[in-house]
Order: sequence, then structure tokens, then C-alpha cells
Amino acid sequence: MEKARGGQAETREKAGRPAGPGIPAEARARVFERFQRVPGDPTRGSGLGLPIAKAIADRHRGSILLEEAQPQRDPPGLAVRVRLAADAAPA
Repeated sequence: MEKARGGQAETREKAGRPAGPGIPAEARARVFERFQRVPGDPTRGSGLGLPIAKAIADRHRGSILLEEAQPQRDPPGLAVRVRLAADAAPA
């Protein structure tokens, strides 16, 4: 976990870069809604993983950011950043 000082509160951030095609920019906000899946995605799942992760982050005064892992590639993959308030994150 990396420490960052943003505004008044210190935060901790963890970034991950899973394999796969990624999530199109226009679908990123929607995938945090329960049972939402990216149309045409062949992977299995119920559409609950990201909503659960976001609920946990929210309860710990944090956030989840979805970005392109490698914008120059097609598909670009997905980079996930989780930020939590430093006093809410494990040491």
C-alpha cells in the first residue's frame, strides 16, 4: 500500500492490474450497480463483485477507480485503484 496526502486526510492506495480486456469507459459507472455486467462479456459472474467492493470502500471512507491498464493496447485491460482513509486501512 502506498501512502498519499491529499487535502487534509492521509490515504492509502492499492493498485492492481488484472488480465482481461477491461471495461469500456462508458460502462464503468454502471458496473458498480448490482447485477450489471458488460454486454458481450464471456466471463462468468453475477455482477455483484464490484458493487460489494465499492460498498466496503465507501464504508471505510474510500473509493475505487477503474482505468485502462495499458491505453496503447487493444484491448487495454483494466487497472483498479482502491483508496482508503489511512486510519481505516490496515497497517
